Amino acid sequence: MKIVTKDSITTAAFGWSGSFEDAQDGAVRKLWAKFLENLDRIPNPVNLDSIICPFHDRETDFTYYIGLEVEETRRSELPEGMTNLIIPARQYATFTHSGPVNQVYETYKHAYSELEREGIRLLSDTLKLEVYSRQQAKNLSSSNNIKFDIYLPIQP
Repeated sequence: MKIVTKDSITTAAFGWSGSFEDAQDGAVRKLWAKFLENLDRIPNPVNLDSIICPFHDRETDFTYYIGLEVEETRRSELPEGMTNLIIPARQYATFTHSGPVNQVYETYKHAYSELEREGIRLLSDTLKLEVYSRQQAKNLSSSNNIKFDIYLPIQP
């Protein structure tokens, strides 16, 4: 675990909301496909190699976005169905998942346990982030192993 401070960023992202069951049945995979199809159409990207996935998780469902950090971009310039999200400056505890897709939950469980053990408190009702390299994102559909960074917002 590392503690980092990230500046505020603007993203251009596709979003999806639904149940965890729908996600397991392929809804998030379809969102990834839609994002990758439109990746080169996103205007004013800051870093094409860093794909940012903000999300809200709740007890029975969640909202997941897939996007790129962009410079100021009017919504009318974005591919259809895409929106701008502003992620405020925050302090995060970071972790890395590297391994099978079906072990992602275990990585999150470990992260939450470590935060609790260290007495670090999460900010509630705040976007968490997953950050993928472009190469990892392109391999998501064909690989069972993935690597990405997890950013959990923490109280200062």
